[in-house]
Amino acid sequence: MSGLEIAGVLLSAFPLLITSLKHWRDVAKVGSFWWRVRKDHTACLRWIRFHEILYKRNLKELLIPVLTDASEVKSLIIDLGGRDWSSKALQERLEERLHESYSLDM
Repeated sequence: MSGLEIAGVLLSAFPLLITSLKHWRDVAKVGSFWWRVRKDHTACLRWIRFHEILYKRNLKELLIPVLTDASEVKSLIIDLGGRDWSSKALQERLEERLHESYSLDM
């Protein structure tokens, strides 16, 4: 699995975390202990959303100079597990942009 495929996997993890937190909230409400965990739950949800936005912005900043069209960047971020993530041409462009840090980043 290439580093770019891992980026897609990480992007798909954020919605899963948010969904699991919502289910956890429902369990806490049924178990009558929601009032004790509400503050921590809200903080955790905010933290996950913040890091999702931060990750997507960093990924866009990395991909925009490499890809010629902004719609390509958008489609990569929308299609998390798509074939475009494993594109050899994209990996070569990133290697050219990142130089010596390419192997470390991947």
